[in-house]
Amino acid sequence: SDWSSDVCSSDLTFLIHLVINRSRQNPLNRKILIAGAGKVGKALLEYYERHPYLGTVIGFLDSQREGSGNVLILGTFDDFERIAEERHVHELIITTRLNDEETIQKMIKKAEHSGVRPSVVANYYTMFRRNFELEILGGIPLVNIREVPLDNYVPRFWKRAFDIAFSS
Repeated sequence: SDWSSDVCSSDLTFLIHLVINRSRQNPLNRKILIAGAGKVGKALLEYYERHPYLGTVIGFLDSQREGSGNVLILGTFDDFERIAEERHVHELIITTRLNDEETIQKMIKKAEHSGVRPSVVANYYTMFRRNFELEILGGIPLVNIREVPLDNYVPRFWKRAFDIAFSS
């Protein structure tokens, strides 16, 4: 009788651990911290608010301590480790300018050390101020600034036909 209750108890403990671990992996329970409360950070906040099943933005880190509107600044970049531990952060999305390489490297290192998944937004929006495409060539990210209309076969064909017809 003691043996069977021990087995049931260990099975129950296993199930509880399984449920807790699954709930932690559930995106609804995923807590996201955004580093950088600029345009891109705010756009990410709006995206997650429209798609809450992907996770919850718990706040921002920024060089300035004051937010505007619905932006909750929890601290500066230097406060990351404390906030990550206190708030049980799962993911850090870094939206600072790409030329701030030192800050990005520090944030990635701190996140990995804290067991938080770091992501970096390739913030080309402020650099180019127009549409672009991101391609991966042999593992190297390549930014196409604009699509030339003649890249497609049909427009190129008609342009060539027009040039031949009216070139004489």
